[in-house]
Amino acid sequence: MILVDEPTAALRVLAVRLVDTDGAGLPPTHTWLPGDVRIRRPGAAGGAFVDAINAPIAVAGGAAGSFDLQLELAEVAAEGKLRVQFAPAGGELVELVEEVRSHALEFVLDPRVDAGDGRTARECINLAAAYASGDARGLDGPVGSFDSLAHDPAQRVKRIEFTVQSGKRTVTRRRGA
Repeated sequence: MILVDEPTAALRVLAVRLVDTDGAGLPPTHTWLPGDVRIRRPGAAGGAFVDAINAPIAVAGGAAGSFDLQLELAEVAAEGKLRVQFAPAGGELVELVEEVRSHALEFVLDPRVDAGDGRTARECINLAAAYASGDARGLDGPVGSFDSLAHDPAQRVKRIEFTVQSGKRTVTRRRGA
């Protein structure tokens, strides 16, 4: 996952391993031609692919065919699915799909669910906090509810604090006493 308008260049890097038509890794000296790397930026479904601004860079000391692609800010300026196609001359086609989100807590944790389904990181943290506190009633969002597992109120957790880190960002979720 990449955050929308991610300011840190190192957090906008996609890693890929590319092979030639015989299955061997592309050499680090591979010459990238215009159109070898194409990007479909997040946005409306069915949007067009455009040539990538940057070319992949071979990973020093990596396995043959290991490359990093540095995305530009314009390529992660909107929320949604980012698609990148690598079609190097003499190589196999590879397509990567990466999620671009406005906030790390909005990331859907189960990638196998249909679009619009699944739980976000925020919902999972809310469920964990409620479970540890002994009650899930009254939480925001579609997180469901269940009765307290700690029948004795003295055994219930009165306060819980979670910290989630994403790159240099820290988000704390508190559930008061």
